[in-house]
Formats: sequence, structure tokens, C-alpha cells
Amino acid sequence: MDKNGIRLSDQTGSRVDCWTHFDRKKFEIEILQDILKFETIKVEFDEEQSEKNKEIISRRTGSMENRGWTIKDISL
Repeated sequence: MDKNGIRLSDQTGSRVDCWTHFDRKKFEIEILQDILKFETIKVEFDEEQSEKNKEIISRRTGSMENRGWTIKDISL
């Protein structure tokens, strides 16, 4: 969120940074729709994440589930 409103950053450090403004806006809408349905996507851990980060993510995910969120696993 900045003076221009709420938007999806182009500096996330992910593949989203390379998307067009239109594609990022479509993704932002999908995220907002999921929030309204109390749904989210499971975070995949990788070797570069610290153990502390993994613990934080696991704790937050568990807390969301306890509050009624659905955690979707979209593994390929």
C-alpha cells in the first residue's frame, strides 16, 4: 500500500516481478477472492529458507487453519 493505493509489488523476489501490470492485477484479484473465502495456498519450503522462517510459516499456517482457513496444496 502506498500513496497510489493497494497493489501487488513488482519487487517480491519471485517470478511475479516479471509479469505485466495487467497479469499482476489479475493475480491480485485472485488473492482477494481467496481471502474472502478464507482460502490460501500452502507455502512450499526450499533449502534456502532458514529453520526459523520455516517455523514461523508453520506456526502462522496452523493459526490460520485453527481460525477456519482452508490451506490448498497445489503441488505439481
